[in-house]
Amino acid sequence: MTDPRPNDPLERVQARRRRHRRRPLAVRALAVAGGGLLVLGAALLLLPLPEVALPLGAGGLGLLALEYEWAAQTLACVMDTASRARRGLRRVPRVVGVAGAAAGIAIVLLTLVTALAVAGLPPFG
Repeated sequence: MTDPRPNDPLERVQARRRRHRRRPLAVRALAVAGGGLLVLGAALLLLPLPEVALPLGAGGLGLLALEYEWAAQTLACVMDTASRARRGLRRVPRVVGVAGAAAGIAIVLLTLVTALAVAGLPPFG
C-alpha cells in the first residue's frame, strides 16, 4: 500500500498550496498575514526569545508558502533541515542527553551561588 502523503518536503508544500488555491479570496488574504508573523518572529529573534520567535517565524513562513513560490521553497528547506536534525537527535545516546541537562542545571546553580556571593547575601554575607 502506498503512502498518500509525499515524502519530499517541497511536494508536500506544493500539495498544500494547490488545496489553498481553491479557497475563497478572503481566506487566501489571511495567508498574507503570514508576512506579519514572519516579521514578528524575526524581530523576536533580536530579543533573546528564540523559543517564541522560531515557531512564529515557521508559522508565518507556512502561511506565506500558500501564496508565494519563494516561501514554499524556503519552507521545504526548513522542513528538510528540521527532519535531518530530528533524525540526528535520535542517534544521541540518552546518557549524553541526561549529562547535558545535568550540566545545564549545574551551570544555573553555580551562577546563582556566585551572584549571591558577589552580592553578599546570606549564606555568604
